[in-house]
Amino acid sequence: MMPKSIKCNAIKSLIVLSKYLGLHKEFSNRLKEYDIKLPRPDALGAFLRILNASNSNIMQYYDEVIPLLRNNNNCMQSFY
Repeated sequence: MMPKSIKCNAIKSLIVLSKYLGLHKEFSNRLKEYDIKLPRPDALGAFLRILNASNSNIMQYYDEVIPLLRNNNNCMQSFY
């Protein structure tokens, strides 16, 4: 069985090809007929993928982002 990422990339490539050939509507209809859907990544999955990346320094990212979030939060409180 192929990994989901390979299936997703293959479908996306076929969609681009169908647009290039001018057959996108027909191709879309076929995808619907066969109940083929592109998986949409969720936010938690994306976060976990970043967190588990071997070259990711999540603590440094966290230290850089937290002050920005606090600043934005203060701006929004003063706005309301």
